[in-house]
Amino acid sequence: MKRSTLCLVLLALSSSTVSASGHDATAPCKLPDPPATEMVVCSDPIEDSLAKLGGGTFFGQVIIPENTTQYTEAVKQYGSVTYFDRSKPSFVAVIQTESDVQAAVRYAKQCTYGVAIRSGGHSYLAVSSCNSDDSPCMQIDVGEMKKLDVDTTTNQIIAGPGNRLDNLADKLHEHGLFMPTGECAKVGVGGHMQTGGFGLWTRHFGTFLESVSGFRIVLADGSVQDVQTPSDSTSRLNDDLFYAVLGGASGSWGVVTEITLNAVKDDAYFSAFWQVQLVWNADGAENMFRKWAQVAAAHEQDARWSTHWTVVGAQPAMG
Repeated sequence: MKRSTLCLVLLALSSSTVSASGHDATAPCKLPDPPATEMVVCSDPIEDSLAKLGGGTFFGQVIIPENTTQYTEAVKQYGSVTYFDRSKPSFVAVIQTESDVQAAVRYAKQCTYGVAIRSGGHSYLAVSSCNSDDSPCMQIDVGEMKKLDVDTTTNQIIAGPGNRLDNLADKLHEHGLFMPTGECAKVGVGGHMQTGGFGLWTRHFGTFLESVSGFRIVLADGSVQDVQTPSDSTSRLNDDLFYAVLGGASGSWGVVTEITLNAVKDDAYFSAFWQVQLVWNADGAENMFRKWAQVAAAHEQDARWSTHWTVVGAQPAMG
């Protein structure tokens, strides 16, 4: 994507002439000068080119379709049951460092590859991979970027996008902290923070993305931006990136390499959890839903109450 095009796209996000942080939305969107970049020959071995574009070293790994077992696992979209045919990238770049991301993005731009970004593979539409039958494309896999630092004085967490929700929850519990997340344990934090993050505690604490106070992102020109919660002192580019990245189009604006999250003290809240497992016929289900509706109506204004239903249908066994 050209630098001017990115600005125009970001400008189009504003529905009025003043952004949420009070900046004049008609002001020019100032992108940084792109970093000086080596040129590569696209027919050269991919890892050699990535090393050249990464300043001499590529710390990750390139997986091509001929690496059958590795490739099959690397492109697997475990949250999708419909779109398996979309997971056929030309190759997978497994990332270890931010410089690896920059190298992969620069390579994609120079050699005209489309890019899909995967942190956990829990995409129902299989959009964290891509289909090279349509056009050449690469899958950037940030699943190994698992930095996870906790500051108990500020209750902030610095997380790599490859962390899964289960190890994030374990780290929070270890330090007596809490934040709302979804329920699927192996969802990657990188995708989760860009697509909402609905869960059991959303009604009271909001979605997961509402805990995000900042992130680092590699843009299409290979530059890195530190993006913070918009304020009067932040730039127009910062603000547009913040709202764009948290706007539900995961991976569309760049590759997120680090996320800053705000947690709360776990012992500041009391919680109770009831799980009821029932087997019922149609009449029993109707009565149960009616009773639930009465309880929900009685507590409609109390955001501390949340309910979650999982309904599984099955045919009775015949024997």
